Amino acid sequence: MFAPSSRSHSPNPSNSHPRRLYPLRAALVASLCILATGALPIARAQTLQEALEASWKNNIAFAIEKRKVQEVFEVARRAAIDLGPIFNLQGSYGLQAQRQLEGGEPDAEKNFDPAKAWSATVSVEQSLLQSGQVYASHAIASYDKKIALLRLRAFEAQLILDGLQRYLDVVESSAALRVNEKSESQLNEQWRSVRREAALGGASRRDVALATASLAEARAQTIEARNANKAARRAFHDHFGIEVEGELKTPQNLPKPPQNIEAAQALMLERSFNLRAALLEWKKQKKVARSTRGLVFLPRVSLKGNYAVAEQNDSTTDSFTTELSFSYPLRPAYFMSGYRSVLNALRLARDGARLAEQNARRELNDAWEAFAAAQESERARQETLQARSIVLNSAQRETKLGTGDLDDLLEAERNFAEAERATIAAQRQTFVAQIHMLNVIGTLSPALLQLEVPSLDAPYFRRWGFAVEP
Repeated sequence: MFAPSSRSHSPNPSNSHPRRLYPLRAALVASLCILATGALPIARAQTLQEALEASWKNNIAFAIEKRKVQEVFEVARRAAIDLGPIFNLQGSYGLQAQRQLEGGEPDAEKNFDPAKAWSATVSVEQSLLQSGQVYASHAIASYDKKIALLRLRAFEAQLILDGLQRYLDVVESSAALRVNEKSESQLNEQWRSVRREAALGGASRRDVALATASLAEARAQTIEARNANKAARRAFHDHFGIEVEGELKTPQNLPKPPQNIEAAQALMLERSFNLRAALLEWKKQKKVARSTRGLVFLPRVSLKGNYAVAEQNDSTTDSFTTELSFSYPLRPAYFMSGYRSVLNALRLARDGARLAEQNARRELNDAWEAFAAAQESERARQETLQARSIVLNSAQRETKLGTGDLDDLLEAERNFAEAERATIAAQRQTFVAQIHMLNVIGTLSPALLQLEVPSLDAPYFRRWGFAVEP
């Protein structure tokens, strides 16, 4: 968890130069010790991986996106079926009876017995050239499946990034709450000490007022931190679908981005979900443009076959016919307009792919600079925390020796607590910037984080049972 290292306020001069602080490592050791001794209840989501696996199953928005992809696969199935022949089967069965009338009255001696009559017809039709419409729809469906999977993987990566932020919000707000509670406790002791000295005539009313004001400010900050922690826990539940119990573990061994921006750009051009989807959209429009040329230049050609058999009055007949037909709609202006629309869509897709690459490069540069800035900010916050610790130790020693001023001590307390909170926030920002970098590159996935969840590939959506999964 995020928690700056504990400070030493002993007047021993050896403590005036504390060793370098490593908040995350110190907090991790403390967390492991607490969990080993069983001092706190075990949380339902002990690690980031467990929480992300829960969000994969419980997040409603993610479930909706998977349903949308499933519908794209169903459309592709129907488009593939349209490419094959069309079979028709027709049949009839009945009874037929006739009577001869003599003078308008039926002659009973000349009645005929009912005769069975039935017929069956089987026909098949295969489109050999249907103006490119069926083939264009099949091409669109095939590319739409690939694009939908890429969009879903991009949503999945964003789900991981959002989950990391919700997870770190709880870790950060919990650590900040502990810092505020500790600061409030120390200022409360300071306030009590000043009150006792004032009763003995050793402290002025001004000193009491300063101590009271500092304690009241610390209490207000604790209340705000507690409310922020509750809000973070509610957001955690909404995203992951589980409650937070106990202390969450700090993420460890997160994947690292490439060493330099050139390697990151090369990987991004190969792996970026949005860029790959835009390029596939361009390829799809090329295929559609080639297929729909038949709307203008080619006729509709189909081959039909028909076999029929019938029986009536104990007489059976059958027949077999084949037919090759073609037609050409005399609406060239209408189809030319449609073809121009397809070409315009092709140009839009081409420009969209170029824009996607441009945006991807810009996002990568921004993410790279943000990650570098977050690392530098964290180091600066660590140095500030060390310096504030030295100032606080000095102020405490001077106060105990009677040479220090209460104003300096209270200011040192406030500055140190603020430095602790700033360090916690800087560490969180570094984590988020690191994972955001992987998301921009396109390598952020459940497999990268070793999550035990199904892979969102084509076989996953070909299962018949997916449509009724809870």
